[in-house]
Formats: sequence, C-alpha cells, structure tokens
Amino acid sequence: MTVHISFEDLEKYLKSHLFLFSMLVLLAASLITRYIVFDIGLYFWVSYLLLGLSLGAGSIRFGRLLRRNTPLRPILIILIAAALPLIAAGFDQLFLNTTLRFTGPVSISIANISATAQWLTSPDGGMYRSTHLSATSDLLWFIAIAYMLVLFFISQVRRKRPDNLATA
Repeated sequence: MTVHISFEDLEKYLKSHLFLFSMLVLLAASLITRYIVFDIGLYFWVSYLLLGLSLGAGSIRFGRLLRRNTPLRPILIILIAAALPLIAAGFDQLFLNTTLRFTGPVSISIANISATAQWLTSPDGGMYRSTHLSATSDLLWFIAIAYMLVLFFISQVRRKRPDNLATA
C-alpha cells in the first residue's frame, strides 16, 4: 500500500484542523528562534529587538488572519513563520561582517546568554572573526514562546472596533 499525500490534501487537512495548524506555526517559529538565538547567536541589541518585533507582528497578524473568513494557505504560512526569525539573524550577520570590521569588540548579555564578537588580525596580516556564545538557560526562548502566545490570543479575543464611532 502506497501513501500518496499531495500539498492540496495537506492544506485541506490543516484548514479543517485549525488547532493543529496553529501549533505547527508556533512550533516552526519557536524552533527557528531557538536555533538562531542559541546556535547561531545574535550579537547586537538591535537584532534582539528586530526578532521580538517580527515575532510579535507575525503573531498578531496570524491571529487576525485566523479570525477572518479569508482563504488560508497553510503551508505558505508555516514557511513564513519559519523564515520570519531569519530576518534578525540575517541583519545580525550582515552587521557582523560589515560594520564590526571597523569597530571594536561587541558584547551582549541578556537572560543567561552572553555573546561576544570581534575581528582579530592574525600574525600573517589576515583578518578573522572571533565569536563566543554562552547560554546557560532557555529562559529567553520560553519568554519568546509566551510572548507569541499572548499576542496571538489577544489578537484572537480583541473585537474589531467600528470605524464610524459617534463622538458626543
């Protein structure tokens, strides 16, 4: 017996099981966030701020999208949720490879994570990047998950305000 699943079948299944779909979106965003923060490392405050803003905006947008009766593209939404945290990592890597070359070392310490990056010169005159990342707790990851869930549920519960409010 052969199991043949097409993207259309998968999308129909996810549309009919919104709780599973929502959990897959949360799982994709949170696992990529954990990988970026604890394995690749973020070395600038701006990158953490960008990560928080993109996760928050994505959670609110996803909550509003599920509240409406619009056609969903579940696989595309899961891919976007997984790619959203990569924006902060891309910005961080771009900054590490451009601006940091001409400045001194940068160091950050937040929620049991410390990261240091600097460009050094080898004895033969070549430059290389030296980074150090130390994470002793998953606290930041749990905070990010709670942050996404709270914003998602707020966007689900919050009623739409009428556009034509009468003022007295």
